[in-house]
Amino acid sequence: RTSLAAAAALVLAVLAAGCTATPPASLNVTAGDGTAVVDFESHHVFTYQIEVMPGGRIVDVPTSPAVVTGLTNGTAYTFAVRAISAAGVKGDWSAHSAPVTPKGRPSAPTITSVAGFVSLDGCTARVAVTPASNGGSPILRYEVTSSANPSHPVTGTSSPIEVPGLLQHTPYTFTVTAVNALGASPASAPFTGTCS
Repeated sequence: RTSLAAAAALVLAVLAAGCTATPPASLNVTAGDGTAVVDFESHHVFTYQIEVMPGGRIVDVPTSPAVVTGLTNGTAYTFAVRAISAAGVKGDWSAHSAPVTPKGRPSAPTITSVAGFVSLDGCTARVAVTPASNGGSPILRYEVTSSANPSHPVTGTSSPIEVPGLLQHTPYTFTVTAVNALGASPASAPFTGTCS
């Protein structure tokens, strides 16, 4: 039985060296954070190439599943696969997959200014925020943390975000994060401003 199995493997290798395979079937793609996992029917006697569209980038992979990196969050991609024999003979491309869109957490936003107005409970700061990349998923809210109460961030869905209960003419340091369905961004650079 061992000799029969070895002979069968040798026949397959010889055939694969000089012929091409049919296009890989059952192409399934799952998007990640700047990545996509491409899953298809593969065989150990072939290697494979993945075509990434838009852009036409070709990625060489040994087998399935394969992780394609370097994708832009928020951009829709499709993928096709072909087999390559040991002799370098390239098969036909498969049909392109359905489009998938990588998504991730937002990039850190930027605080551009801090102003304020006097209210009954003290001074309320208006923290102006400029969003960065949303990671391919809409920003749901911003969370502003102040040095006055660092463990209790104030949330807002758009800029400026109002932070109440501060002392007038007193400097405070603020940071902000952006939150989408995938999670929170890194914190912004600290910004020190006076509520007045």
